Amino acid sequence: MPDLSNNIKCGNSLIGSDFYDGKETLFDMEEQIKVNAFDWEKEFPEVFRNGGFDAVIGNPPYVLLEGEFRDDDMLGYLKKKYFSPTYKIDLYHIFIEKGINLISKKGIFGFITPSNYLTNNGLENLRKFILKNSTIEKLNIIKGNVFYKVSVNSVISIISKSGIPNSSNFIYSEWSINTLKKYSEIIFDQSVFSQNEFCMFTTTQKVIESKNSFLLGKRFNVKFGMQLRDRKVYKSDVISLNDINLITGFHRKCYTGKDISRYFCGYSDLLAYFNREAKSGGCWDEKYHNANPKILVRQIGDSPLCCLDENGYCCLNTLFMITKKDDSDLSLNFILGILNSNYIRYYWKEKFSDKRQTFPKIKGSFLEQLPIPNSQLPNPQYDRIVSLVEQMLELNKKVRTLQGHEKTVVERQIESTDRQIDKLVYELYGLTEEEIKVVEGV
Repeated sequence: MPDLSNNIKCGNSLIGSDFYDGKETLFDMEEQIKVNAFDWEKEFPEVFRNGGFDAVIGNPPYVLLEGEFRDDDMLGYLKKKYFSPTYKIDLYHIFIEKGINLISKKGIFGFITPSNYLTNNGLENLRKFILKNSTIEKLNIIKGNVFYKVSVNSVISIISKSGIPNSSNFIYSEWSINTLKKYSEIIFDQSVFSQNEFCMFTTTQKVIESKNSFLLGKRFNVKFGMQLRDRKVYKSDVISLNDINLITGFHRKCYTGKDISRYFCGYSDLLAYFNREAKSGGCWDEKYHNANPKILVRQIGDSPLCCLDENGYCCLNTLFMITKKDDSDLSLNFILGILNSNYIRYYWKEKFSDKRQTFPKIKGSFLEQLPIPNSQLPNPQYDRIVSLVEQMLELNKKVRTLQGHEKTVVERQIESTDRQIDKLVYELYGLTEEEIKVVEGV
């Protein structure tokens, strides 16, 4: 048996001895042990004389360098040493870059990490690095919690330095009961991605680059609801209709996040003190609050959940309001159908969702960036979506008044109408059958 004792090394994989370069003061022994600098080329000289490792595999730590894990010396070093870091740094981002750098020209890199590096806006540099320096052999997106108490979707990334990129595999799987089940597989050409250094590795890219779509914020206003003062101090800023003695001429009916569900606006008998002396943040422009109709989007959620307000009530800061700009000729019903569609739900989770948040929040700036099909009117698909959304609005009102079998019948109508809208939305975005399978996880 060969002696492998000299092949096992201990050190900080990401930090070399150049960490100390330019430091004005010497680090004491305790600090040096903590940093544990590691020089790969010195520790494995034979390996790097031959160009690097044949294989690098692993499950790197998922640690966001914020809060208790923030170390300004380390952050400064990583941002200077590596290409990938931009805004917020998670250690696994750096490990991907380092791992690819460590393999030889014939080597293979294989990591399992959170999948959001494929689509997160802040990780464009990492994707650019991968496209420039390596070949994507396979990406296996895994839905479900692969690791205990780690609530993120994962991806197995198989990457090489084989030269000119050929066909690559995009696989969609689910982890359930200790079993990995493959739902679908798409073969793609990496050269398509290389045409755009800021590309996404999923079907979202197709829509981003499409000339047949526009960003929601270009033709529609997206405004955050009004934020009032500290309610523990100013208890009459938000009251109930039953609080008759507290009601003033400035109190108005208002929606809050819990009033909103897909295609339905409830009302929980709340009144808000609509007076600028109570202003703490958000939008207080009456033309947006008074708009009737307007689309409401609940702030808490892992993807947009939208309804149509036809009462002109004001909104608290648990909601976003969407209204038409003067030059928009598209129906709000059409936009509502797009925003509530299965595709936008998938798109949002792949591109914008922070999968680590216990209570994920929708951001207005992300809503503004959603691509909307640029339907030239008249358009039969557009007209059909508008009609189906009108049906959805009525059905969702009706189902709340029913019980038993009658309720079941209407619930089935809602499911059927939802599927019809999704099908039309797929057509407007030009998705293929294989891409639809990825979106639906089939």
